[in-house]
Amino acid sequence: MECFEQALACKPDYAEAHYNQGVTLMQTNRLADAVTRYERALAIKPDYAEAYNGLGAVLLMQGKSTAAIACFERALAIQPDYVEAINNRGSALRHRKCYAEAVTSFDQVLAIKPDNVEALYNRGNALQGLKRHADAVASFDHALAIKPDYVEVFNNRANSLLALRRHAEALASFDQALAIKPAYAETHWNLSCLQLLLGDFDPGWKEYEWRWKTQDFASGRRDFAKPLWLGEESLHGRTILLHAEQGLGDTIQFVRYVPLVAAGATRVILELPPPLTGLLSGIKGPSLIIGRGQEPPEFDCQCPLLSLPLALKTRLETIPATIPYLSASADRVIKWQQRLPETGRRRIAIVWAGNPNFKGDHARSIGLTRFSPLFSLAGVEFISLQRDLRDGDSDILQNYPHVIQLGDEIADFADTDALLALADLVITCDTSVAHLAGAMGRPTWILLSFSPDWRWLLDRDDSPWYPTIRLFRQPRIDDWESVVARLIGELASTFADRP
Repeated sequence: MECFEQALACKPDYAEAHYNQGVTLMQTNRLADAVTRYERALAIKPDYAEAYNGLGAVLLMQGKSTAAIACFERALAIQPDYVEAINNRGSALRHRKCYAEAVTSFDQVLAIKPDNVEALYNRGNALQGLKRHADAVASFDHALAIKPDYVEVFNNRANSLLALRRHAEALASFDQALAIKPAYAETHWNLSCLQLLLGDFDPGWKEYEWRWKTQDFASGRRDFAKPLWLGEESLHGRTILLHAEQGLGDTIQFVRYVPLVAAGATRVILELPPPLTGLLSGIKGPSLIIGRGQEPPEFDCQCPLLSLPLALKTRLETIPATIPYLSASADRVIKWQQRLPETGRRRIAIVWAGNPNFKGDHARSIGLTRFSPLFSLAGVEFISLQRDLRDGDSDILQNYPHVIQLGDEIADFADTDALLALADLVITCDTSVAHLAGAMGRPTWILLSFSPDWRWLLDRDDSPWYPTIRLFRQPRIDDWESVVARLIGELASTFADRP
């Protein structure tokens, strides 16, 4: 930086020096200062393609993908065959989930430089977003033929193989990544999810601890002064803090371990996300429940909820499944009994989509267009618990007056709890509602993607975590149509002899 400052002291309008300062600042993660330098370079030299590309790269790092794309387009207007800008534009488009357009950008790079390994890698990642996993594997394989030690490619290639349910090949690809980079946290984490999916719990729970070193989980890691408890020491005479992590559904699923910990500890403090403190106030085990953000009383050790299966050495055959461990508030049940019409029909509570910001939402959520054929079933009443409607959902629902929409009226999980208690059946995709219904022991049908989350295991229509749950799995990637058709047939049979 000193050299650039000296150059600018002699020549303040030296655009290249401002640009080079921007590059250095970006590399040291001083992003706001890098933006200033790139903008100064462009003020001096408006046709500076490299500066537009650099500015776009910084904006993308800041999460400003729309502005970044505009910068890359400006760079390409000046220099149409600027490979780095085309590649960066593709990355920005992928960030915006414009996967088809991203693939087009990467293909443009490869038309100019067929062996551009970054474009091949990025193209594979974009193809994953389109659920074209076989094509993604081919793109990753091409990248590895050029750069055989590209650890990120081995990792992402394994994820596509996992999506294709080519599990042995996925395991081999993860192993290859770890042979190159033994401490690569992302691969350890992905490997753990595959091992747990296969029911290989002993190594799976151990590998799962790598989550805290991954990019997605590092920011959520809690830095407690007190030690982590993973089952090695006795809890007799000690107070332990158990704290929630990840999503609300994960918390609902893993609070089942609290009574087991409480059986050996003198005192258990349970910290929960505030939306769940009321819902889980009646569970057995904790001496005290607090909301995240509250200062806990003194404790001797601590453990996140999803580390408890490791601490308690859970195997497939020892999953604690004493159901129900949650129940609805009588007051809330009465409230919703008065709200729901008395039609005499069987009630089915439904949820077809989860949080759109969840990384894997594109695989687990079902568009209402694909879910709505279910509404053709006669003689039943559908209770929609869907909180957030997506584009076009309202128009579709107008065609089905027998679908009672309650999303806007549901204040909290205690309301959801009561509505589930009043339903004869719950049908949902893989959301927190699935865990809530399962924890309550409600009859629940869950629609699962071809390669589901690890907790649902493989090739079974039941769940050892929730005995009252039945699983309906995609037979092929993205095939919700056959799943919904099967549901319709099963519902017609189930309710055929019931009023």
